This record gives sequence, C-alpha cells and structure tokens, in this order.
Amino acid sequence: MRLFNGFLQVFSRFCAFLFQCFGTHGTKIGENTAHKPVKMHKSKGNSIMDYSVIIVGGGPAGLSAALYTARAGLSTAVLSASPGALARAEKIENYFGISCSGPELLNRGRRQAEAAGVTFIEGEVLLTEPEAQGFRTVYSAKSPAAAGFSGTQDVNGTPAGTAGVTLDAGSECEKELLSGAVILATGAQRRQLNLKNAAELEGRGVSYCAVCDAFFYRGADVAVLGAGEYALHELEALLPVVGSCCLLTDGEPVPAALPPGVKCFTSPLAALSGQTELQGVLLKDGTHLAVSGLFVAKGVAGAAELARRAGAETVHGNISINTEGMTSLPGLFAAGDCTGGVLQVSVAVGEGAKAALSAIKYLKKTR
Repeated sequence: MRLFNGFLQVFSRFCAFLFQCFGTHGTKIGENTAHKPVKMHKSKGNSIMDYSVIIVGGGPAGLSAALYTARAGLSTAVLSASPGALARAEKIENYFGISCSGPELLNRGRRQAEAAGVTFIEGEVLLTEPEAQGFRTVYSAKSPAAAGFSGTQDVNGTPAGTAGVTLDAGSECEKELLSGAVILATGAQRRQLNLKNAAELEGRGVSYCAVCDAFFYRGADVAVLGAGEYALHELEALLPVVGSCCLLTDGEPVPAALPPGVKCFTSPLAALSGQTELQGVLLKDGTHLAVSGLFVAKGVAGAAELARRAGAETVHGNISINTEGMTSLPGLFAAGDCTGGVLQVSVAVGEGAKAALSAIKYLKKTR
C-alpha cells in the first residue's frame, strides 16, 4: 500500500509538471489564433515577431487579404508606411453598393480587419527574402507604436510580449518579422508632382487615375502627364469622355503610338495655376494651357523592387503572378495595382481575397 501511495504521489507530481509546461500554452481545437498574443524573441540584436502571414501594404488589396487570412485563424500582420492612393481619393462612386470618400472606405476596411484580429504595424519595408522556415521581412520603425505594440498591455503597462526588449520611443531602428507566407499589396508607385500647389490640388484637378476620375471631367479640357505606356493607356481612357485631351511628355520624346489628332507638348512642366482648383498648367517654354484636369501617369513600379530582390519575376515594372495570385517564388503572393492590369479598388479587393485564399491553401500544405 505504501508503495502504491508513493507511486500515486510521483504520478501526480509528474502530471502537474506536464500541465505547467504545456497545459497553458497549447492551442485548443477551433481556437482563433489570429487573436493570440504574438511571441517575441531577440536575434542578432533585432526584435523578431512571428506571424503566419505578413501583408505588405494597407490599401484595399492588403486589407481584403488580411480579412481572409485572419478569419481563417492565421496570425496576420499588415505592414505599411502610408495609407496609399485610396486615402487621397475625394470621392468613390464606382464601387459596388458604396458611395463615399476614399479615406472613409479605407477606415471601414481597417476597422473590419482589426475586429478580425489583424495586427497593424507602421514602418517602411526594406527587404523581404525567403528563408528555410518561410520569409524574413525587414522594416524600419521609429517607436514602440510603430513597431506594432500599441495594442495589448500587461499589468505593468508594458506592451504585451516586449519583456526584455529595448524599445526607445522616437528612435528609428530596423526590425525583422518572420512568417510562413508574404503577400505584397503595396499598390502602384506613382510619381508625385514636385510642384507648388500639387498636393493641395490633388482631387481638385490633379488626378492619378483616369479610369477613376474621367467621369468628373465630362466635356472638359484636360491633359495627361507622361510619355510611356501607362500615359497612353490613361489617354485612351479619357478621349471618349472629355472635351479635349493633350499629352505633356515633361521633356521626354513624343511616343510613337500617340493617337491621331492628339496634341503633344514636350517642354517640361513648370507650374500649376489655380488656388482651390486647377485652372491650367505652365510649361518651361512659356506655354500656358487652360485645362481643368491634369492626369499624372509617369510610370508605375509598385512592389516590383521588393519582388525582384526576393527572386520573383517581374514584367514591365509589375509583379508576375499565376492565376491564384502566387509569384514565381513559392509562398510569396501579390495582389492589387502592383500586379498591373486594371487599377481599380474593386479589382484590388478581389485580387486580395484570391491571394489570401491561395496563401491559406499553401500554408496548409507546407505547415
């Protein structure tokens, strides 16, 4: 009997030890891991957080992808440096079922993703590259909030998961994120006008999307700024709608495929006229053109550089993807304007969902 009681005591202690080690850290079946706190550890002086999926870009494609991966129970982080082009759109009237401003639509999408458990991190992505266990994404952050620790806090008021990690407010440092898959959804990199009044007139005569805004310039005189394929594409979208449209090459040669009857001016753009709305443009040779709309189309690059550095294929500045949204590099996906095609919010949302579903399938097979 003593021997039996001794055995019971040893067995009970052993069970307690197992529960202490594993019982409080295991994931229950059906538990939504997107809402679980992220573990943090240090490596080579940088803080590293692990997620199932990292999405680069917080626009419509990125938010749509994040919503799908989070609802599938995958821990998801959205990493972005700025709200993107949608945040500058004064009016969205061609999105199914909704008529509102760009910032309002963006805020709705973000709140929806946050409710699903998505983590948002502010920072500029410097590198994304494949590793043995997935992908390493390096970004620059300036504060604990920018590093993604603005949410849950422990009982001492310290951001959850940051114990033992030095995070100096206001200091800029490089950080790393490890994930099983990455979705690039940074949109298209449109060259901004470096002219006085350009920022103030955006949405009030200065536009970066002919398909989006041509409707607002019906019968008006407008101009397209650019000389490449993208500029010609914008020109073709405007011609059936506006009163007249000319091309400003900003010092570049006249494109060979210029549509017949379209006037072309090669002198560089010098200034914009108008205070509350665009009234015209002034070229360096002294030419003044009275236009109410200027469509900037000086090339698109998007996340192509990140994709190329990771080893994925790009074509004409756009990321190449298959029918499921995966690049030539397994585990790296792309969605939205950075893949080319029709640059529309509705298309970006659909492509974000498709890339997310493909990433979910990929992780199920590889994890």
